[in-house]
Amino acid sequence: MQNIHVDPAGFACSITPSENQMVIRINMPTITMQARSYGHCETEACALGICVCLDSLTVDVVTDISITGMYLEFTVTEDSIRDGTPIPMVFEPGVLSYQVASNNSDRGCIAGFFSDVLGVLAEIFTFGAFDPGRRPSRRSSRRTCSPSWTPSTATP
Repeated sequence: MQNIHVDPAGFACSITPSENQMVIRINMPTITMQARSYGHCETEACALGICVCLDSLTVDVVTDISITGMYLEFTVTEDSIRDGTPIPMVFEPGVLSYQVASNNSDRGCIAGFFSDVLGVLAEIFTFGAFDPGRRPSRRSSRRTCSPSWTPSTATP
């Protein structure tokens, strides 16, 4: 996570009095942040000490995340003040929303080349109605991967 932002001015408190009690509500500010996921995987076929890259996949995605509508609410009664009766509290976790800010994922090597060629041909022959997308292969000979989840260096 990076670029975590909480606006202190977003805190708001309201007190609603009524007969023998008062409801206290604390609205929390909107929280915004950014997350980056990165990983790389490569599959090679080796013969006679020579290795050829068959397939590689790099995932590099930056996502903007926002949490809105959080609040704490509790009702203080006359009894809770006088007798120390526990005060029940309600916590509303809010709504989490996200949007992909950038996606620099790619497929490479021989499989990536054939995937691109077949994708273009499929799009041409179906007049753009078929979009094969980029899907990683599940078959492999030798696979080396370096998945990680790291803070983003991008700025919003």
